[in-house]
Amino acid sequence: MSKALLDLSRSGGGTLRLDAGEYPLRLPVEIPDRTCITGAGMKKTVLRVVDASLPFYEQTGALYAAKASLVTFQHFSVDGNGKGQGTGPRDYHGRNGIFLERASKILIQGVEVRNNLIHGGKYCRD
Repeated sequence: MSKALLDLSRSGGGTLRLDAGEYPLRLPVEIPDRTCITGAGMKKTVLRVVDASLPFYEQTGALYAAKASLVTFQHFSVDGNGKGQGTGPRDYHGRNGIFLERASKILIQGVEVRNNLIHGGKYCRD
Protein backbone atom coordinates (compact mmCIF):
# COMPACT_ATOMS: atom_id res chain seq x y z
CA MET A 1 0.00 0.00 0.00
CA SER A 2 2.82 2.42 0.82
CA LYS A 3 4.40 1.94 -2.61
CA ALA A 4 1.08 2.58 -4.35
CA LEU A 5 0.62 5.78 -2.31
CA LEU A 6 4.15 6.90 -3.14
CA ASP A 7 3.41 6.38 -6.85
CA LEU A 8 0.19 8.42 -6.49
CA SER A 9 2.12 11.18 -4.74
CA ARG A 10 4.70 11.32 -7.52
CA SER A 11 1.94 11.62 -10.12
CA GLY A 12 0.17 14.45 -8.30
CA GLY A 13 -2.47 12.38 -6.49
CA GLY A 14 -5.27 10.00 -7.32
CA THR A 15 -7.33 7.14 -5.94
CA LEU A 16 -6.06 3.98 -4.29
CA ARG A 17 -8.79 1.35 -4.57
CA LEU A 18 -8.62 -1.50 -2.08
CA ASP A 19 -10.52 -4.67 -2.84
CA ALA A 20 -12.34 -6.61 -0.16
CA GLY A 21 -9.93 -8.33 2.22
CA GLU A 22 -7.65 -7.74 5.19
CA TYR A 23 -4.55 -5.61 4.73
CA PRO A 24 -1.85 -6.03 7.43
CA LEU A 25 -0.13 -2.87 8.66
CA ARG A 26 3.30 -3.17 10.28
CA LEU A 27 4.15 0.54 10.16
CA PRO A 28 2.08 3.72 9.86
CA VAL A 29 0.97 4.48 6.32
CA GLU A 30 1.61 8.11 5.40
CA ILE A 31 -1.08 9.60 3.18
CA PRO A 32 0.05 12.24 0.65
CA ASP A 33 -1.83 15.27 -0.73
CA ARG A 34 -4.66 14.81 -3.21
CA THR A 35 -5.22 11.17 -2.32
CA CYS A 36 -8.39 9.15 -2.01
CA ILE A 37 -8.31 5.74 -0.35
CA THR A 38 -11.48 3.81 -1.06
CA GLY A 39 -12.37 0.29 -0.05
CA ALA A 40 -15.14 -2.15 -0.92
CA GLY A 41 -17.10 -1.37 2.28
CA MET A 42 -16.63 -0.98 6.03
CA LYS A 43 -17.05 -4.67 6.74
CA LYS A 44 -15.32 -5.86 3.56
CA THR A 45 -12.01 -3.94 3.49
CA VAL A 46 -10.06 -3.96 6.77
CA LEU A 47 -6.67 -2.35 7.41
CA ARG A 48 -5.37 -4.17 10.49
CA VAL A 49 -2.33 -3.44 12.64
CA VAL A 50 -0.56 -6.78 13.07
CA ASP A 51 0.26 -8.35 16.47
CA ALA A 52 3.41 -6.88 18.00
CA SER A 53 3.95 -4.62 15.00
CA LEU A 54 7.02 -2.45 14.82
CA PRO A 55 6.58 0.55 17.13
CA PHE A 56 4.75 3.45 15.54
CA TYR A 57 5.89 6.98 16.22
CA GLU A 58 4.39 8.43 19.39
CA GLN A 59 2.11 10.89 17.62
CA THR A 60 0.82 8.93 14.69
CA GLY A 61 -1.69 6.29 13.75
CA ALA A 62 -2.25 3.40 11.39
CA LEU A 63 -3.06 6.02 8.74
CA TYR A 64 -1.14 9.28 9.09
CA ALA A 65 -1.60 12.53 7.15
CA ALA A 66 0.83 15.32 8.06
CA LYS A 67 0.21 18.72 6.44
CA ALA A 68 -1.74 16.92 3.73
CA SER A 69 -4.62 18.51 1.85
CA LEU A 70 -7.48 17.14 -0.22
CA VAL A 71 -7.49 13.65 1.29
CA THR A 72 -10.48 11.29 1.27
CA PHE A 73 -10.95 8.09 3.28
CA GLN A 74 -14.00 6.03 2.35
CA HIS A 75 -15.61 2.61 2.66
CA PHE A 76 -13.17 0.63 4.83
CA SER A 77 -12.29 -0.15 8.45
CA VAL A 78 -9.12 0.42 10.45
CA ASP A 79 -8.52 -2.16 13.19
CA GLY A 80 -5.82 -1.05 15.66
CA ASN A 81 -5.71 -4.56 17.14
CA GLY A 82 -5.33 -3.06 20.63
CA LYS A 83 -5.27 -6.43 22.39
CA GLY A 84 -2.36 -7.60 20.22
CA GLN A 85 -0.18 -4.62 21.09
CA GLY A 86 2.05 -3.63 23.99
CA THR A 87 0.72 -1.16 26.54
CA GLY A 88 3.94 0.28 27.99
CA PRO A 89 4.84 3.97 27.73
CA ARG A 90 6.94 3.32 24.62
CA ASP A 91 4.42 1.05 22.88
CA TYR A 92 2.78 3.40 20.40
CA HIS A 93 1.55 0.91 17.80
CA GLY A 94 -2.21 0.69 17.53
CA ARG A 95 -2.82 3.78 19.67
CA ASN A 96 -4.53 5.90 17.01
CA GLY A 97 -6.47 4.72 13.97
CA ILE A 98 -6.34 7.82 11.78
CA PHE A 99 -4.01 10.64 12.79
CA LEU A 100 -4.29 14.00 11.03
CA GLU A 101 -1.61 16.58 11.80
CA ARG A 102 -2.15 20.07 10.38
CA ALA A 103 -4.13 18.49 7.55
CA SER A 104 -6.87 20.32 5.65
CA LYS A 105 -9.80 19.52 3.40
CA ILE A 106 -10.22 15.97 4.69
CA LEU A 107 -13.30 13.84 3.99
CA ILE A 108 -13.99 10.68 6.01
CA GLN A 109 -17.03 8.78 4.82
CA GLY A 110 -18.20 5.25 5.57
CA VAL A 111 -15.11 4.48 7.69
CA GLU A 112 -15.05 2.52 10.93
CA VAL A 113 -12.06 2.80 13.27
CA ARG A 114 -11.90 0.30 16.16
CA ASN A 115 -9.68 -1.46 18.72
CA ASN A 116 -7.19 1.34 19.22
CA LEU A 117 -5.45 1.82 22.54
CA ILE A 118 -6.26 5.54 22.70
CA HIS A 119 -8.08 7.34 19.84
CA GLY A 120 -9.94 6.15 16.79
CA GLY A 121 -9.18 9.41 15.07
CA LYS A 122 -7.09 12.35 16.19
CA TYR A 123 -6.48 15.79 14.74
CA CYS A 124 -3.69 18.14 15.83
CA ARG A 125 -3.29 21.70 14.58
CA ASP A 126 0.11 22.32 16.17
